[in-house]
Amino acid sequence: MTSEKQIFKDTSREEWMRRIEKDLKGKSLDTMDLLIDGIHFPRFVHASDQKNDPEPLGLSKTENTWNITSRIAVTDVVDANKVALAELEGGVNAIRFELKEFDKKKMPLLLDQIIPENISIRWSLSNKVNIEDFSGWWTHWSRDLPATSHSVSLDYERSYFDPISETLTIVGTENCALPDKSTAELENVILALITELMDISHEIIKSDDFQVRLIIPSGASILWEISKLRALRILAAHVALAFDLPEDRFLIETTAGQTITSMSPNDHKIATPVLALACVTGDADDICLPIPEDIEPGKELFHRRIARNVHHLLISESKMGKVIDPAAGSYFFEELTNRIAATCWESVQEKC
Repeated sequence: MTSEKQIFKDTSREEWMRRIEKDLKGKSLDTMDLLIDGIHFPRFVHASDQKNDPEPLGLSKTENTWNITSRIAVTDVVDANKVALAELEGGVNAIRFELKEFDKKKMPLLLDQIIPENISIRWSLSNKVNIEDFSGWWTHWSRDLPATSHSVSLDYERSYFDPISETLTIVGTENCALPDKSTAELENVILALITELMDISHEIIKSDDFQVRLIIPSGASILWEISKLRALRILAAHVALAFDLPEDRFLIETTAGQTITSMSPNDHKIATPVLALACVTGDADDICLPIPEDIEPGKELFHRRIARNVHHLLISESKMGKVIDPAAGSYFFEELTNRIAATCWESVQEKC
């Protein structure tokens, strides 16, 4: 029987370059470089270019599952409830309600027919919501629910610790979605995370319910997004080790940056599956695929259905949920991931 080594023989860097130059027909390979934070990064990377072995990812996982998350801006509680029920019926298993105002009497209408035991519900509060009033209602409402399934964050603060669910949420800015600015923003996210962890009591951090949620906007560059999210996973692992926490306490939630949401509906349909593939390959735990900002009246549910179906195609047909760290073994992604992670962590250590 022919072995794999006999079929897939090692190819030298020189042989690869000869073949690439032939395919480019005289065009310089340098013109295809990826510009990241002002540094030209080659799109062709050979095994011999790797100076260090790649850091392992996903060792604690048995499958690459993620929450299909839907963000719903609540202006009218009845309308928001209808959208939520349609999303849940279509396969969504996590909802982030964005509350602009809080009225305790209207909350039953918002949550009508929603069974919170079967899904994750997250709340993003505007500065018009009185946090004490909401917390009082939230404490009573969530008393019989698993703490790790539900959490609260503030859309006007980078970080917020929810004492009820014992969840620390760190939110990245729009710069996370821009390749020329996102390395510095990832550094800011990690610095904010470390600062908050140092302020939380040891007893809470060691609680079985304590978890960290990193909410990261994503952009349109699939190569960068995959590497960025994998680098963030490495950075979170460094922080977990420093605070003696299990790595699975750190969850990454992705949202779409302005570069995606501001697209026309047709461009958006193309960008959405690309973004989803990048987030899944980058090992995100919660993935929220957006709907276009500029859509015709009455078309919201249709666009939400398209977003959900992208998830279902990746899970049921592409079987992405069965592959742990899909980008592992790609020299390009491994090298770019390590560069981002090493640059950020070195800077974080200097500032801590």
